[in-house]
Amino acid sequence: MSSMLRPMEQFVRTLLAARRVSTPLVSIRTADPALTISRIEEAVGKDAAIVQWDIVRGLVRVNDAGTKEIGKVLGERDSASVGPVDALVAACQLGEDAVLVFANAQRFWNDPQVAQAIWNLRDVFKANGRTLMLLTTPGAVLPDELTQDVLVLDEPLPAVEDLTRLLEETMAAAEVPELESDASGKAVDALLGLARGLLDLGLPGFDGYALARRIRAHDEGKQIYLVALTGYGQSEDRLRSEAAGFDDHVVKPLDGDQLARLLQRAPR
Repeated sequence: MSSMLRPMEQFVRTLLAARRVSTPLVSIRTADPALTISRIEEAVGKDAAIVQWDIVRGLVRVNDAGTKEIGKVLGERDSASVGPVDALVAACQLGEDAVLVFANAQRFWNDPQVAQAIWNLRDVFKANGRTLMLLTTPGAVLPDELTQDVLVLDEPLPAVEDLTRLLEETMAAAEVPELESDASGKAVDALLGLARGLLDLGLPGFDGYALARRIRAHDEGKQIYLVALTGYGQSEDRLRSEAAGFDDHVVKPLDGDQLARLLQRAPR
């Protein structure tokens, strides 16, 4: 099992390589599932069917090629009625080279039935190039019984172009005048700093301490200003954050003045 922080281009290339060798199971730890799915589409291509299961919508198509597969798998059944085990069992009917994206997998994989259903897909998916992609929160750890023959990837940190596009789209939607180049660059720098360094330790299924340690293990991660955001502020909590590699420890809620101070402390 391998885990690494990668630039976005390398992340997509790794997915492509996994598809070429028929890797049946890929676990992707991501803070932005929508962006991850778009990268999966880029790696898979438009000809291969991509379908997704999540707790709200059930089993749905991601791309046009997935429409036919959804019809074949569900028939007259309502997509929202499909549970996690049902989705994994139904995935056996997906066609060659298809991809099933399983959202928030860390919320379900400790259920013995779900773990068994994931395990059962390994051989049948490998036989004809299909892939089960488990999307999880950053820091999520696979249960021991699912750690064999699985590729584990960490979604790369947001690229400048992604944040620039997000800023432009948000301002356009709010009908705010376009920023000058210098002001836009400063705003993106601030967003990039927050995306890289502000970790909420209280999210379900999220081990922020483990993620901080993994970030610090990489040369590029040693330069990131890491802030632990948590509801606990005792001395032992602060010591635990420091031991994990955090530069600062902030007790929620985080107000505007605190955020401004954090941005001033962060290295440029």
